[in-house]
Amino acid sequence: MKQPLLILTLAIGVSSVSAQSIDNILTAPWFGLSGGVNASVSANIGETYNQPPLSYMLNASLSPTVKGFGFPLSMSYSNRKVNYAYSQPFNNFEFAPSYKWFKAYIGSASMNFSPLTMSGYKFTGAGVELTPSAIPFKFSAMYGRLRKAYVSDSSATDIAGQETGYARNAFATRMNYNVKKFDVGLIVFKAKDNAHSLPQDYSIAAKENLALELSTTVRLLPELKLDALYALSCIDEDVSSDNIKPNNLGNYLTNVLQPNTATTHTYNSYKLTLSLKWFGLTYERTDPNYQTFGTYYSNNDFENITFNYNQTIEAFSLSGNIGFQRNDLANEKASQAQRLVYAGNVNWQTTEKISMAASYSNFSVFMNIRPVFEQMNQIDPLYYVDSLSFSQVSQTIDYNLSWILPQTGTVSQTIAYGFSYQDATDVRYQGSFKNMQLYNNFLTYTFKEKDGQSFGLSLNSSIQTYEIGRNHLIGGAVSYGTDLFKKKINLRSSLGYNTDISDEYKPPHIVNLRIGAGYTLQKVHKFSFDITQLLKLIPSQKTVYNCVFSLTYGYAFNLAKNNKK
Repeated sequence: MKQPLLILTLAIGVSSVSAQSIDNILTAPWFGLSGGVNASVSANIGETYNQPPLSYMLNASLSPTVKGFGFPLSMSYSNRKVNYAYSQPFNNFEFAPSYKWFKAYIGSASMNFSPLTMSGYKFTGAGVELTPSAIPFKFSAMYGRLRKAYVSDSSATDIAGQETGYARNAFATRMNYNVKKFDVGLIVFKAKDNAHSLPQDYSIAAKENLALELSTTVRLLPELKLDALYALSCIDEDVSSDNIKPNNLGNYLTNVLQPNTATTHTYNSYKLTLSLKWFGLTYERTDPNYQTFGTYYSNNDFENITFNYNQTIEAFSLSGNIGFQRNDLANEKASQAQRLVYAGNVNWQTTEKISMAASYSNFSVFMNIRPVFEQMNQIDPLYYVDSLSFSQVSQTIDYNLSWILPQTGTVSQTIAYGFSYQDATDVRYQGSFKNMQLYNNFLTYTFKEKDGQSFGLSLNSSIQTYEIGRNHLIGGAVSYGTDLFKKKINLRSSLGYNTDISDEYKPPHIVNLRIGAGYTLQKVHKFSFDITQLLKLIPSQKTVYNCVFSLTYGYAFNLAKNNKK
């Protein structure tokens, strides 16, 4: 991918009308037409992040409807080369019509079955969801391609870590049966590499995965219920291996859908919860290395026994759990950890104007972490497009306070404060791991008048501690905006500054200035012009300067014709 990527997409995509429920089909207009065009041109001066000095993008959409059925069409074109870690295509399409309890997915989509089978993984294909309320049965299914065949290029540093691999196809189905005192659900997920999708000179093993999940809920008493879940995942590391006789219960259960071979590995997960009104007791266990091809990351190798609590009293709500966790279930690691795990959430609406929320957890989860100063200093509007950079967070603390000051005349004012802490392991692509702790603080003040004027002030502090060092960044920003000529013209500006006050080296000074103007003509034509300047001063090094000029035009329309014939 050394050449600039030209992206041209002609697709049927999701819009506000394509996936709407059309229960009012009898009263809906026979014909409707909506859509729009958005065109932007950006000129880069200075550091351009390996992007062309002049970039442009065109987006167009057309969404005709017939009696509420939507048939949207979209197109995108750009001369930009977008960096991403996983194959999340910039050019994608999705058609998702729905009628009452029926919904279909066609094109590029994602469906959530469960975290232990398939959840949030982008696929290209088709899917369906049937959720009728008249009968106690629900059904979902999908079939499509999880990823394209890919040949790694060692010189392509923008996607380092993505290995050569076959195209991978998958299907999944979920069935749920729900009656008054009893629920049962079954999920089947199957994915397999296409061993013919790469040239013959690539001798890598094609893989296969089968995941099953069985869940049930039994309501023993009006306020007493039992939830049980069992899942297993069988991964064949080489589908060309010889078949062998199943040697455990999991292999016997899956042998019909996926033959057992010498390279087949089976993993299990269990969860059992007994709940009584506000209280609950949970046992949960997931084998080491449990994973499926339908999720990007999976928490595994743990056993939890926790006590749960959840209650709301007027303006105060409290929820949480506490228990014990141990890892290294297979006794293969150098050390085994047994620890107390707990999590809690508190929300308090003290008055109509003041609200507070606090939470703490030392359970491990995967999430996308982007430190606040990366967002503050971002100048390239497409720099983070389609990126998936996950981190495993093992401890989090969050606190947020919002205070709406008494309104005086036409003026409204708000003060907000927030603090967050994360203890994480950085997981970049599929390779690098690095421990880090992040402490973020922010304090904001906003001032708004009904005539359109607004003023904002923010202060930020971010401490990032790594294995090899520590960064402490502080800064702030001030913003001002106003509307003119009955809100047809909008002017906006902001000035931000931040610096690193760590002791290890001389601190850089980063200044970010943004100036913009927008004009609306006849409510459907929108023009905007923005200038973004980034100045990075580093002692004893070259000063980095970048400026982006952006011009954008947008047009949107919505026509409906009520033809009763």
